[in-house]
Amino acid sequence: MNNYKIVSGDSDNSFGIFPNSGELYVNKAENIDFESVASYSLGVTVSDGTKTSSEEVITINITDDPNAFIVDNFTVKVYRDGTKTGVVNPKDTSYFSSGNEFSYEIDGGNDGDLFSVDKSSGLVSFKNPPTFSTPLDSDLDNVYEFKVKSIVNDDTIDDFPTIDSEKTVSSIENQTDFLTVTSILSTSSSDFDNDGILDINDNCPSTYNPDQKDSDGNGEGDVCEDSDGDGVLDFEDNCIYIPNPNQEDADGDGEGDVCEDADNDGIIDSKDNCINTPNIDQADLDGDGIGDVCDDDGDGDGVVNTEDNCPDVSNADQADMDGDTIGDVCDDDRDGDGVVNTEDNCPDSAGTLETNGCPDVDSDGVIDSEDNCPDTANADQLDSDSDGIGDVCDDDRDGDGILNSVDTCPNTPEGTTVDVNGCEVF
Repeated sequence: MNNYKIVSGDSDNSFGIFPNSGELYVNKAENIDFESVASYSLGVTVSDGTKTSSEEVITINITDDPNAFIVDNFTVKVYRDGTKTGVVNPKDTSYFSSGNEFSYEIDGGNDGDLFSVDKSSGLVSFKNPPTFSTPLDSDLDNVYEFKVKSIVNDDTIDDFPTIDSEKTVSSIENQTDFLTVTSILSTSSSDFDNDGILDINDNCPSTYNPDQKDSDGNGEGDVCEDSDGDGVLDFEDNCIYIPNPNQEDADGDGEGDVCEDADNDGIIDSKDNCINTPNIDQADLDGDGIGDVCDDDGDGDGVVNTEDNCPDVSNADQADMDGDTIGDVCDDDRDGDGVVNTEDNCPDSAGTLETNGCPDVDSDGVIDSEDNCPDTANADQLDSDSDGIGDVCDDDRDGDGILNSVDTCPNTPEGTTVDVNGCEVF
């Protein structure tokens, strides 16, 4: 009679074998988990009572039973940091952890690459803290979109996850962590909050709301939606995305003080230097408290922008040497000679490219400041009497005191004694 035995590869006694037939069976089903061990190599022998065979290895591959999961869409609206805000958004700490029943993954979305999620706790974070003035979301509107997958860790049960944390939230700029995703176990017939609405259809699966009221129509019920985490539900909140637990509204217009922003540039009106004109950067060149985009004299020089020949550089005198309507202080070629100031050897006198921007009135190749006859061409710069005046424009070129016009000998050597006619006296 044959006697089959498992002699190796089964240290936890997960498998058994019928000794007479050699048929293998699962001895401890709870030990078999694809995620832990994907295959087993069992060593088996058979004996006839006298002799025992050599060990043969039998490979058993485990087929994965996919874990139940769900994927939901999430959005986070980033708002500008400012001193006039309510309590710090508490969403990174307000939700309880899901324990070890679920695992979480980022599963795409328009901006999914910008986020990470802790697999066990469900804490969602920006990979890099967002800055309101330079949004990185796909629409560049500071509303980031991503998807989260919730996975049931136990693949031996039929239950599936239902995400019960908020899916539309806000976060202050420069903050990394902003939301902890949580889930509940559901079945096709479960009603976790006992409000008569099955979990799979409930817009607040863990909060009792039989009427399923959803004022903003975003799929999240009013009774469980508090996007800014200030303790005031969105449908009652006068600033949905910026925390303001005290709901201050100085002008009584129904919009909370911390989010009143007439031009929608993310800067509340009480701090905005251009209330009715969007200007995220709040640039204010002249420091007068009026933003450049709405200041009719941006550089504060007393000349309104529409008439200012340098609207971004203060120049009350409006000097414009070359008359090109661009003021000298902001004109990169203020003498208008075609040579930019930084390369012009004479930036305040019009010259030519050939003379590096310096004037040469007589075009003899010698710039006026160095030309001994600036109004008469004399490239050779000949100056017989060395008086600093070139011969071609010197009325006494030999320097003998007799003008050329009456000098009979106009080229006598320098220092020669001459007569009244300018000729050498012997």
